[in-house]
Amino acid sequence: PAASRKKNAKGEEDCRLVPIQSAGIAKATSVSCGAEFTAWICGDDGSVYTAGLPQYGQLGHGTDHEYNQAASSVKIAYDPQPMPRHVAGLADVKTLKLACGQNHVVAVDANGKIWTWGNGGYGRLGHKVQKDEFAPRMVDIQGGDRNACPPDCVVAASQTSTWVSALQGQMYVFGKIKTSGDNHMYPVPFMDLQGWNLRSIACGSTTFVACGEDQSIAWGQGAGCGELGYGSAGPKSSANPKLIDSLAGKMVRQVAMGLGHSLFLIDAEDAADLPVYTPAELDPAAAVAPVTAAKGKRKPAPAKGPKKKAPKKK
Repeated sequence: PAASRKKNAKGEEDCRLVPIQSAGIAKATSVSCGAEFTAWICGDDGSVYTAGLPQYGQLGHGTDHEYNQAASSVKIAYDPQPMPRHVAGLADVKTLKLACGQNHVVAVDANGKIWTWGNGGYGRLGHKVQKDEFAPRMVDIQGGDRNACPPDCVVAASQTSTWVSALQGQMYVFGKIKTSGDNHMYPVPFMDLQGWNLRSIACGSTTFVACGEDQSIAWGQGAGCGELGYGSAGPKSSANPKLIDSLAGKMVRQVAMGLGHSLFLIDAEDAADLPVYTPAELDPAAAVAPVTAAKGKRKPAPAKGPKKKAPKKK
């Protein structure tokens, strides 16, 4: 299996520096990426395809492709799936929505049912146990068939949590959503978002942003890069959803998050009065100066003083 990995001249795994077409994918309607894997929804029948690292079962193919690299010792590795492969566990349903966390996936089918698979730590799969699932498994939600997810439901997945909106837009969450405290092992209503008609929600590691109506909100812990959008004078974190003042009254269509930044897709007319970010041009002299200085002689280390003796015990 190790021979199937493509290596470059330096022995590193193959990386693409410019966009290329994904072989084996046609009529894709949605795509999402996890840490080292990708999932697509394709065709009119809503077929799901995945490729990449299968270590926690996040590809949904029923296996993690584990193997031992060494014959004389134990060196476990996981053979990647290089080409997109159909997820057979969802062949009988039409998938409408899909989102990838770091190592897990959540999907919603045309019947309003929720499916999850992959890393089950912290209850992020919603099955009441911390167990990895190698194939899609349906999630039980409060209300059963009477609380089915609508076709325009909102789904998102973070590093350790999963978010899905069900009947009348009620947001449900399961997994770990704070750096401390208990985990949600099954879907529970997130009451702080009750009454919001959300269009989009996105997750960082332990930070979250969402948009609905003409408002945007953010919340979470551990934010150190300003990704919550509260401004330089605002708080660095918030335990509860808080309005982003600079986006008040603006129509935000979609939100997205990385590990340390957030993006908001706004109507052009609403963005007219917002500041424009222009990257500073790189000064060639400034780029060369540190390199030139590094070639000079190093300054001698300061002389060490006499060692202090530890006081005698009385």
